[in-house]
Amino acid sequence: ECATDSTVNPVLLTYSLASTARRYGARLRTHTPVTGIQLDEEREVRAVETSEGRIRTNTVINAAGVWAKHIGRMVGIDIPIEPRKGHILVASRWANIGKRKVMEFGYLMSKFGGTRTVDPKFDRYGVALVFEPTASQNFLIGSSRQFVGMDSGVDQQVISLIAERAIRFFPVLEQIPLLRTYAGLRPWTADHLPIVSAIDEVPGFYVAAGHEGDGISLAAVTGKVISEMLSGSETCIPVDRLRYDRFRSKPHPQEVIR
Repeated sequence: ECATDSTVNPVLLTYSLASTARRYGARLRTHTPVTGIQLDEEREVRAVETSEGRIRTNTVINAAGVWAKHIGRMVGIDIPIEPRKGHILVASRWANIGKRKVMEFGYLMSKFGGTRTVDPKFDRYGVALVFEPTASQNFLIGSSRQFVGMDSGVDQQVISLIAERAIRFFPVLEQIPLLRTYAGLRPWTADHLPIVSAIDEVPGFYVAAGHEGDGISLAAVTGKVISEMLSGSETCIPVDRLRYDRFRSKPHPQEVIR
């Protein structure tokens, strides 16, 4: 760990960002699915269709995470982001068995596609230890990586493997009651870098997605980069490696409005 390392609560940070956005004039529409994006004859963005009606706009930022591909199809763009499932175990409060996060190196190898020397049952599901104490004195234990489409259900076999792997490193965990388990989907790209980019084929359409498990920690800088792109300013970090066209995808036919 570094002296500047920090931990955030993703739920509280999300509410904080939403509250601040409202204070600056943003209007958030929850439970309002996007059903389509309208383009003109030049394939420029003109409006967004939602379940609550049309929103006229010249700019769309696709920050839909694992749903980014679905939104991209609305403008005829194939966004190479796929859902990658992961599991977490939440253990109850216990005598202090660790104040710091612990991550086996195999976690990074699994995340970035390296070859591990490990029992095939762990490798099959990308199981590798991540141990994280929380402010409430619970413990978060992970992790796993699977490509199973949009299935976010908990797989008990994977949960058992995560527990087995964790006990190998922390035998005392075998005595700690498990509170709950959950699974979620990470937006994965083949080169493990997000797409933070304008889409040249569709003027006014931007993508800010594909951060896999790092989305909450990279949210602020991603927002800053997108704002700089919109204003035509120099970006605060190099973005060539984050461009959409690095994948050389070709647009699909798209009906336009007149």
